[in-house]
Amino acid sequence: ALATVGITATFSSINSTEVQAKSYQSAYTTKNSIVYKNSKGLMRIYEVKGFHIKNVDNSPLTSQIMLYGSFTNRSKKAIKPDYFFTDHFGGYQVTSSKWHPLNINYPMFAPNRYASILRDNGDDYVRPGKMVRFAIADEDPQHIYTGQKVVVRAYKDAYGPSGRLASKNFYLPYVRSTKDYDGSSDDGDA
Repeated sequence: ALATVGITATFSSINSTEVQAKSYQSAYTTKNSIVYKNSKGLMRIYEVKGFHIKNVDNSPLTSQIMLYGSFTNRSKKAIKPDYFFTDHFGGYQVTSSKWHPLNINYPMFAPNRYASILRDNGDDYVRPGKMVRFAIADEDPQHIYTGQKVVVRAYKDAYGPSGRLASKNFYLPYVRSTKDYDGSSDDGDA
């Protein structure tokens, strides 16, 4: 009987150690960013911008809120930064009367060459031990304007979202009207 109790105690301590190792996560804010890290990666969101994207004929195409960040893959498998964001973060566009949840995705439209490169980084798999800068976006925001508040939060479970770990307020420094850098239109023409 004592041997059984000893074996059970050993398995219990092994299992509790594994659970603690798998659930390690932390988040914090700095003056200019929000950071989330766990055993799989470290993500920093450091800038939020707003754009009105126009077609080549200057007709309105869409508006978008873009989030810029960096991601370091700390796991042994390749990971997409945009998936890591949606697993551990949530974002909200704050208007005078409501909080509109951001629907973060791969940005279909790029306001400039730099954003075009960064959006590809967000959708590509980052190799283990490597770091990339990336951009992701919500392409269906409510009315956006210069100075508008956008809140980015890190959660224990972003699917909930539950267990908020950190929250950071960003303010759109401007909302620029620009053509899609790639020359796309809503008709699918390039």
